[in-house]
Amino acid sequence: VTYLGVNEVFHAPRDPALVRRFREKFRLGDDRFILYVGTDRAHKNLTRLLEAYARLRQEAAFPHKLLLVGALSGDGTLRQAITHLGLDREVRRLGYLSDEELPLAYQASDVLAFCSLSEGFGMPLVEAMASSLPLVASNVGAVAEIAGDSAVLVDPCSVPSIAEGLHRVLASESLRAELVVRARERMRGFTWEAAAR
Repeated sequence: VTYLGVNEVFHAPRDPALVRRFREKFRLGDDRFILYVGTDRAHKNLTRLLEAYARLRQEAAFPHKLLLVGALSGDGTLRQAITHLGLDREVRRLGYLSDEELPLAYQASDVLAFCSLSEGFGMPLVEAMASSLPLVASNVGAVAEIAGDSAVLVDPCSVPSIAEGLHRVLASESLRAELVVRARERMRGFTWEAAAR
């Protein structure tokens, strides 16, 4: 097994001015976000994440919106699911972001939700860890292996489990801080130098 590295731009300290300009460009206002980075292919499990998010909004008073970043298919399926769940105002879709903009999406968010059913690696996991962003991630396969103890691990086939994981992270500032500390330690194993060796 050869682990991948992560671009140094994700390690950059948070720049409030750049984050503010990013928010202005995409009209994000002062909203707080749960971030998803990826496509809407079936194995990415985005439908269950949407269902878990809808459940979370019904059961808790969190103000967070769901920020979707990545190349989405545009076949209408995702839009229908969002509308069916009554989330048209709560879900923001930014589509594909440039290499300069993607790190700012991590910096503008409070947690990354990565509940994929299967992955070969899972770049958003290490990008989030490098960005000091707490993780809610699948407890299976490569995702669980890469995230390790730096994430709240959930059953990706269970909507209640995903919702509960998000609730745990969003409700506890101390847990979020602890996950960030663990991620910093874990990031030592994900460098391009180590991958090349």
